[in-house]
Amino acid sequence: TSPMRRALQTTQPISKSIHLSPFVHPDVCETGGLSEGAGLTRQEITNQFEGYILSSGITEAGWSTPTLQEEGFLGSTVRAMRLWDMLCQRHLSKNETIVMVSHGDFVGHLLSFLFDTHPLFGEFFNMNNCAITTIHVDNAPKQPHLQEFNNTKHLLPRLITF
Repeated sequence: TSPMRRALQTTQPISKSIHLSPFVHPDVCETGGLSEGAGLTRQEITNQFEGYILSSGITEAGWSTPTLQEEGFLGSTVRAMRLWDMLCQRHLSKNETIVMVSHGDFVGHLLSFLFDTHPLFGEFFNMNNCAITTIHVDNAPKQPHLQEFNNTKHLLPRLITF
């Protein structure tokens, strides 16, 4: 899950229902991180979100850096590629299901990378808030298949936003 407060809060009922401790990683945050500040510190997350496992990238100084805040399009894409590589290394051979709580623009960058589209040419995966996207990945050759995109059936129409 993203270390942004709203993602940590969204993750709580999910983690309770599946009885797993969420892994919090800065690479899952929204494009550009926070516009100002360093984000929640390691201690603040630990105090407010019991049982969460924190990446070493979350320190007592916070997790959002000036470099992240200025990352732009290319930086978000590189971060999406790095996250994808980490997820494949940790989970692909184990045939596991991964639930990721992230943010619209960042997920758009991840999907654009996975499905070889060009956001600079208007080919971008726009996501609604609280939408569900499902990707199935074959173990070899790590080929992703988009099974469900931007599903908001679980939301009342008045709750659907971008």
